Amino acid sequence: MALKVLQVNLNHCARAQDLFVQTMVEWSTQVAVVAEPYFIPSRSDWVGDVEGVVALTVSRSPRPLSLDGVRRGRGYVGATVGGTLVIGVYCAPSKTLAEFESLLDQIGTLLRRDLPHSVLVMGDFNAKNSAWGGTATNARGAVLEEWALTTGLCVLNRGSTPTCVRPQGTSVVDLTFACPATERRVCGWEVVEDVETLSDHRYIRFALSETPTPPIAQGPQPPRRDTPRWALKRLDQEVLAEAAHVETWLPADSSPSIDGRVAALIESLTRVCDASMPRQGPVPLRKHVYWWSAEIAALRTVCVAARRRYQRQRRRRRRDETVETSLLNAYKAARHDLSRAIRVAKDRAREELIDSLNRDPWGRPYLMVRGKLRAQAAPLTQSLPPQLVREAVTSLFPHKEAHPPPYRVPRDGSPETGEDIAPVSPAEFGAAIQRLRAKRTAPGPDGIPGRVLVLTADILIRGVDVTCYADDTLVTASGATHRECAILATAGVAQVVGRIRALGLEVALQKSEALFFHGPRRRPPAGLRITVGGIDIRIEPQMRYLGLVLDGRWSFEAHFRQLGPKLLRTAAALGSLLPNVGGPKAACRRLFMGVLGSMALYGAPIWSGALNRRTVDVLHRPQRTMAIRVVRGYRTVSYEAACALAGSLPWALEAEVLAAVHAWREDRARTDGSVPLRVEVDRFRRSRRRAAVASWQCRLREPRAGARTVGAIGPVLVAWMRREHGAVTFRLAQVLTGHGCFGSYLCRIGREPSAQCHHCADCPADTAQHTLAECPAWASQRRDLVAIVGPDLSLPTVVRRMLGSDGAWRAVQTYCEDVMSQKEEAERLREASSQDPNRSRRRGGRRRAYARLIPP
Repeated sequence: MALKVLQVNLNHCARAQDLFVQTMVEWSTQVAVVAEPYFIPSRSDWVGDVEGVVALTVSRSPRPLSLDGVRRGRGYVGATVGGTLVIGVYCAPSKTLAEFESLLDQIGTLLRRDLPHSVLVMGDFNAKNSAWGGTATNARGAVLEEWALTTGLCVLNRGSTPTCVRPQGTSVVDLTFACPATERRVCGWEVVEDVETLSDHRYIRFALSETPTPPIAQGPQPPRRDTPRWALKRLDQEVLAEAAHVETWLPADSSPSIDGRVAALIESLTRVCDASMPRQGPVPLRKHVYWWSAEIAALRTVCVAARRRYQRQRRRRRRDETVETSLLNAYKAARHDLSRAIRVAKDRAREELIDSLNRDPWGRPYLMVRGKLRAQAAPLTQSLPPQLVREAVTSLFPHKEAHPPPYRVPRDGSPETGEDIAPVSPAEFGAAIQRLRAKRTAPGPDGIPGRVLVLTADILIRGVDVTCYADDTLVTASGATHRECAILATAGVAQVVGRIRALGLEVALQKSEALFFHGPRRRPPAGLRITVGGIDIRIEPQMRYLGLVLDGRWSFEAHFRQLGPKLLRTAAALGSLLPNVGGPKAACRRLFMGVLGSMALYGAPIWSGALNRRTVDVLHRPQRTMAIRVVRGYRTVSYEAACALAGSLPWALEAEVLAAVHAWREDRARTDGSVPLRVEVDRFRRSRRRAAVASWQCRLREPRAGARTVGAIGPVLVAWMRREHGAVTFRLAQVLTGHGCFGSYLCRIGREPSAQCHHCADCPADTAQHTLAECPAWASQRRDLVAIVGPDLSLPTVVRRMLGSDGAWRAVQTYCEDVMSQKEEAERLREASSQDPNRSRRRGGRRRAYARLIPP
């Protein structure tokens, strides 16, 4: 099967990268080299160089390839794709000749390690030479030609079709090199002239066959299935039952062999499946990206036609400057319309994607930002070679002699009695040990000599405990010194490993971890380890067990060092789905905050007692980020104000509630010997949560920041958290927090020279309270508000009125929407007319915004 390759320079253009992605899908391209990309996604199918000026990307479906053995540097990146080393190169025109030669030397070093294997070197070298179709040869071109001859590479460029087309002129600077063995496999190399790229450079595409013979079939072929598959979602259960009854009417198979009867049963089930549901065909190939439409395709065609008319005019002997300028402007207008259509289509698709969260919070957007969305492709086992599948199955499930299962029922088959069996007392256990001292035979079916049991009884019973959960086994040993603990642990682990191997299973000792728990100033000596089965297990300062990172002093600081960045990444990913204007409703936002809270509070009953200022700060940062997204506030809103508005109990207090519930259940089990009912657990949890809310309310009386917001919500915190009406909108959050389009806030962050109000002449400080209760510019809107909530417009009173009725909440929300939208529009006009760079609208973060729109 041929490997389709694409090469392009995007000139740092966002819309050019959008068209490039569409072109890859449309042409079923499997690997591409991109010079000067606008953005390099952090995904497994993209890899860039150190400076971000060149990248490699592979197709994600239907048979995704992998980028193996990635090697990167300044201006180049290489990876092995389908057995071929593909190297992408970009050298800017501003680079000196010495820097260009240094880049070639680094690539040559990389090539010498892989030749005579298959090699492709592609990119924009900004080097001109008549050897590859240029009109002249510059210094770079001469150096590059000599380098190619030295390394044994062949240039694949054919003809003199320019790869870079600008109003100033054309050139051939996008080059493709290959080793001789690879060059014989290349077919169809061409510079594509009839496709718009929205860049100054044209597409270069070709195919790389498996043999020197040109391939017959073009495009990736879906894998052939050895076994049928049915569309289970379209199953008709009534037809299934009827078909099964019909199968029972057929004569039974009289084959004496088990294999024959199994084959007959499979044939019967196949007929039943064919009758009740259709079979699944091959996965269809995508021919467009999610935002592509017929309108954009038509605009692309118009753009290509406008470019052709302009280029034909430029090639005429008698050039008319007026006509040429007119055609150039028409071409630029067509490019602008195409770019604008792509941007609008992507924005619309993103809005539809985010709006779908109101219907299904766990749908495609959530899976996309959490990294759980996988490309559509056939199952992996169907695309692997059969020999590789057999080897993998044989390695995972080796053939062994039949192992008798552990003894679980009486051998004589007598029924078990319901009588309680008294536990073995220490005296009885000691007597049994004394009787075993003189015996040389095994005491039971496990084959362990009685002498060994006597010698290890004190170790395994008095000093070692074993805890098993699923396939994780924890062996704990306690002793007076580090050496004693190591001896006990070695004996205990050896005993556990022996028992596991006796069941026919294996233990990966090389993956085992060991940790010493110790008090202050009692660290274990350096180099201490335990040895089991000839494998040394080092004593590490920390150990991961069941999702928690344990350390020797139970401080859990290592756990929070790893947890903090993970929570921040998840908060940023989920926050990208929660814009301030529009987007999911409040229920979905609270749900996503609960997802992050569940991640943060995992294992809280264990580590809640070790919380300190540093670990609490680790919990505060992601909770503040998500609380701001829930209330649609500015990112400068304080932690106390954001959590109070969101009604989110601090996670440190939530951890204390979980720890209290866990301790209560453990205490009940120890004292009464019974498991408390769910109703009792819920009642106790609610009581502890009420106490935690009361404690939080006391803390909010002295907030460190956001005093105005916290002072208004704190006295009615319980009612605010339990309310059944009203949601905080973007403009309502501005009035409640004071962080928004207010002169005092904008002056504080350096966006305004003064804090004065631009809508009235008498106020030196434009604050949220001034906008709500005092500014005469909003007198008409304020009359409607006062008619519903009363004349007292202090924030605590307004908040109480909002909680009192849904009508009062809507009145305050309407006032904020009307007034703040006018203030925002006036602020945008001032920014547009201002010459102060501090007041101009900031354009940063464009690539971050583009990253949120990349195809899933």
